Amino acid sequence: MFLYRIGIGKDKDLSNFEKLKEITINVSIKNLDAERLRQELENVKKYGTATAFLKLIELKNQQTVAIPSFCGALPYSYLAYVLGISAVNPSKYDLYSCFSAHYPELFYVLAEDKTILNVKVEQIEDLSSFDYSKRVILMWKMLNNSEELSFENFEKVLGLNDKKSKHIFTNKIDNLSETNIENLCCLIAEMKISRWVKDILRQVVFDIPDRFRNIFFPTDGKLLYKEQLFEICQTLLGYDYERFRKVSLALECENSFTRPMLSGEDEIFLEEVTAKSRYLEQKGGVLHQALLLKKILK
Repeated sequence: MFLYRIGIGKDKDLSNFEKLKEITINVSIKNLDAERLRQELENVKKYGTATAFLKLIELKNQQTVAIPSFCGALPYSYLAYVLGISAVNPSKYDLYSCFSAHYPELFYVLAEDKTILNVKVEQIEDLSSFDYSKRVILMWKMLNNSEELSFENFEKVLGLNDKKSKHIFTNKIDNLSETNIENLCCLIAEMKISRWVKDILRQVVFDIPDRFRNIFFPTDGKLLYKEQLFEICQTLLGYDYERFRKVSLALECENSFTRPMLSGEDEIFLEEVTAKSRYLEQKGGVLHQALLLKKILK
């Protein structure tokens, strides 16, 4: 089994959007979040990504192909959940919609050979030489084969290869006040960030204005997720998701970027936050890992 990244072109007209919309109308979902679905469909229409979703539906129905819905932007897509592409409802876990011109033009599939991908696409990239590919395949096996479901395999998914990191991970689990999904998400995010940041306490934010304390309460005052940074940039700078993506990429690459200067505690807070934002995790991907770990720990 190999991991491929697939690129699909923009919609040429609205015909595929109308087909996609019709499919969603005929889907029966308990407690449907109609407003979120409407917003995501508007995003699909705006950026011309209906064709990509229709291709996902085609691939989902091929027995020789698997879609690892925990990769990329799919964990954030309520539309993918409604279409049965993803089994996890992002609304249930307060994951925001991923509005982007580039989503989901590129997505991931698992297959024995790219020649069996019986859909027309513009780009197929073989990712089998990357370590990321091995972790994705292992996680997919754990989700779909109980014999692969083990704590040892989960350590491999997180990239914990030495005794010290494994020992720290085990101790942190033992010291959790409760093994709920929120706590497990934070733990996994901390372990992944600690591969790059030796002292995870560096992620503690000290000068938090009162109106932002709610987004730091679940993480015990730490900056762990890109979602936290997005909410901050949205509130302080008025950035939409597309503008935020550019800022986030600049921070990851340690590139300079321009932004409005704020005053008082807001400027101090934003400076501290951006200084600690290079290695943030996406909670959508972490969530799927936390759900898997919860299953293992039962």
